[in-house]
Amino acid sequence: MSYPRATGLHASLRAAIHAGACPVLAPTPRSQQLVAHVRAVVAAAFGGTPETAHQRHDVHTFFVALTRARQALARDHHLTALTRSVLAELGVTEHAFAIDRARLRGVAPGAHREPITRDAYALHRDTWYANPRAQINLWIPLRNVSARDGLQLFPGALRRALPNDSAAFDYAAFQAAGGFQSGRVGTPAVYPRALTVPSAPAYVPAMPCAARLLFSAAQLHGPTPHDEAETRFSVDVRVVARLDQRFGRGAPSVDNASRGDASRNYHLTAVAGERT
Repeated sequence: MSYPRATGLHASLRAAIHAGACPVLAPTPRSQQLVAHVRAVVAAAFGGTPETAHQRHDVHTFFVALTRARQALARDHHLTALTRSVLAELGVTEHAFAIDRARLRGVAPGAHREPITRDAYALHRDTWYANPRAQINLWIPLRNVSARDGLQLFPGALRRALPNDSAAFDYAAFQAAGGFQSGRVGTPAVYPRALTVPSAPAYVPAMPCAARLLFSAAQLHGPTPHDEAETRFSVDVRVVARLDQRFGRGAPSVDNASRGDASRNYHLTAVAGERT
């Protein structure tokens, strides 16, 4: 697979991503260092190799271990430094961008059939969660992923309004109910989703470990349901160029009815406890 030349997240590239581009950039030594560090944290939390986590855990203990890993990473100052280094290669600095901390995702084989985890596979736009339309997501897999088990996106739906329940989402209420990756069970949080399957085909890029995928927060996306042999872990980071947000630049907003601005709480620095 060929990759675009490494380039900064400058205004023209951001504009292309806002317009629907989803570039995949090759791994770099810095992204590989970040992946190696996160893999070690995941291995400690799950008691072994990340790819075989599903063999050692049922759906309930998998969630407990995933929460443990997420909380460890939220307090991890070394991860903050590694994230800052990976973003620096893209020209992303805390002066020019609002940057959320790196967040861990875990997708086990067959989990899409489990009632307790099925909701995690719902297709959604991050903008339905009060993320700015100027936001760009950086997604990094902790192993090689294929078109069978990678992240699926629907660029053909970027400008097409889809039935969804984002009108029920209020960021302040969501935070009060636990917020993202809080580890709370049984909270009344609202998770917006597409209420119909888009007619546009899915784009699932095959990527080597530590490659970097960039896409707009307005892209419809979700984990690919899979029965491959290995659990898939990934890390994502959300960034918002302050100038883009200030001047109203960003992806089309065709169907978002959520309230609030999640980027107000984007802080890259590690915290003493879990911050959602």
